[in-house]
Amino acid sequence: MTTSIIYIAGLYHSGSTLLDRLLTTSKDTIGLGEIYKLITDGREKYCSCGEQIDNCDFWTKFNPKVIGRNASEDEIEELYEDVMNLAHEYFPEAKYIVDSSKCHPISNEYIYKNFKGLIYHTKKDATNLKVINLYRDPRGWVGSIQKREKRFKRNFIKKIIHRSNLMRLVRWMQWYLMHKRIRHFLKENNIQHINISYEGICFQTEKTLKKIKEFTGIEYEINRDLELKTFNSHISVGNPSRLEPGSNSHIRYDSKWLSNRFNIVDNLMFILFNKQIKAFVYKDF
Repeated sequence: MTTSIIYIAGLYHSGSTLLDRLLTTSKDTIGLGEIYKLITDGREKYCSCGEQIDNCDFWTKFNPKVIGRNASEDEIEELYEDVMNLAHEYFPEAKYIVDSSKCHPISNEYIYKNFKGLIYHTKKDATNLKVINLYRDPRGWVGSIQKREKRFKRNFIKKIIHRSNLMRLVRWMQWYLMHKRIRHFLKENNIQHINISYEGICFQTEKTLKKIKEFTGIEYEINRDLELKTFNSHISVGNPSRLEPGSNSHIRYDSKWLSNRFNIVDNLMFILFNKQIKAFVYKDF
């Protein structure tokens, strides 16, 4: 059986965990989360299947040494190959494997640090690859990134810089430029893809789920109140929401950013990028 790869591109903090869990409500789909981060940074303590990682039937069969983010292409591709072979062996009836490794392109250079697992799957078999390019309203994305800064232990000067309006401006530019580079990569490599948004999933749910279903071929329920009861989800790194099936059993929008106090940077950047926001975040509204 030929297994299709569904790759979730887009940026971190954009709703990829929610999308991964949505796709794995289908019994035909296996969700493996951020494979690239798994093989470079190592496994975390728990799996989204509900087991500790050392008790997960799937991941107990894969426990290589952590190779780090400066690993060579050969090292990355060897471990990627091991994960994919294990998935094919362990889930022989699966029609789709979801890799939500996303992208972080600080340049257009075709390297793993920029495009992560998208590089591997493109080189392996681009004809059997379908990419869901995920967007999020940059106001919510920037707010989420700025909030994340509170978790980092930085010296006083760095803390001031990373929480400043200058860094807020940098984050807005990152949102614009990184998405532009992802679109360029997909176009240059002629990869099948669709653009959807986190807001579309949460507020135009049925329309967005239908669009994803028609593109991927995955059979799942199209319902605003769809229960996120995943059948074959083995996400071992990333967003902690994967470990909270009770409190996150349905589609729910993270609206914390709406209570933020927006300043002149946010207002100016929103005006500057309004065309892109409408085209890629709110197109289906």
